[in-house]
Amino acid sequence: MKRGQNGFGVVETLLVLILLSILGFTGYYVYHSRNNANSTYNTAAQSSSSTAPPSSERFNLGLYNASLILPQKLKGMTVSKITDTSCPTGTVCRVYYALKHPDFTEANNRCYGQSPNNDQAAFATISGSGGQFNQESEPTAGLLKQFNDHNGYYITISYPNGITYGCSTGIDGSTVQKEAHELQTAFVTAFQQTGTASP
Repeated sequence: MKRGQNGFGVVETLLVLILLSILGFTGYYVYHSRNNANSTYNTAAQSSSSTAPPSSERFNLGLYNASLILPQKLKGMTVSKITDTSCPTGTVCRVYYALKHPDFTEANNRCYGQSPNNDQAAFATISGSGGQFNQESEPTAGLLKQFNDHNGYYITISYPNGITYGCSTGIDGSTVQKEAHELQTAFVTAFQQTGTASP
């Protein structure tokens, strides 16, 4: 462009075109990235909703119509009713519910050898009573859950033979203790989160 002339020269035109190209490319890149992110988010959301576990059936414990949703660790658990026959004559004997599991039975079999008594081994027992829980009156049990409807009632849990079972040494003894502890923890957590009851 000659001096004194108005308008754009070739250099100015090229600079404007380069600037517009950079702006256009940046806009396209941002738009494309956002669409990819939204697509990934939608796919993940659909995937998580489609793989959500179906609502589980409730497992009835027999005590106060108590029930809970069993986590995977407790699948196969059974409950047996046990009446305390050592109570004094003329009084109502307390009823306990023994919680048993095949994994615990198997660990006992490895520890003690195959025995029918192993099928009776419970990793925990539960019981209950009306009113408010009092640790002093139940020194060997822990509160599982307090319910305040129907004038109040509670469910306790205790661990038969403590945590050191007869086979308490060596690898097999550790397996029994570990299995018992895992089942106890899984049960307590599941009952506190999903447990209901109605006397």
